[in-house]
Amino acid sequence: MEKRKPRRVIRNRPLTPEEVAKDQEVRRKVQEEFPPDPRAIEPVTQSVADSLKQAISASDRSVYQIAKESGSSFARYLHKSLRQAYLQLVRRSRGET
Repeated sequence: MEKRKPRRVIRNRPLTPEEVAKDQEVRRKVQEEFPPDPRAIEPVTQSVADSLKQAISASDRSVYQIAKESGSSFARYLHKSLRQAYLQLVRRSRGET
């Protein structure tokens, strides 16, 4: 049997109530036939961003230092963003903006 490449279906209109019901029924049947593995689902108690914030606040280094040491290209972006934020604060304090 020839493999077909899956294609994305994009609707250009809102679904009718019948289509919504049909979609829900298909999802329910698939869920019954292929239930999720309970071992694969772990409850998310904390987001990655929250974990990073805690790690950064617990560190004695700045965010820029951490990004630079990690070799991330984010370090340049962060440096530029911090500089822009600082300049904006200076302008506000002078009453320029």
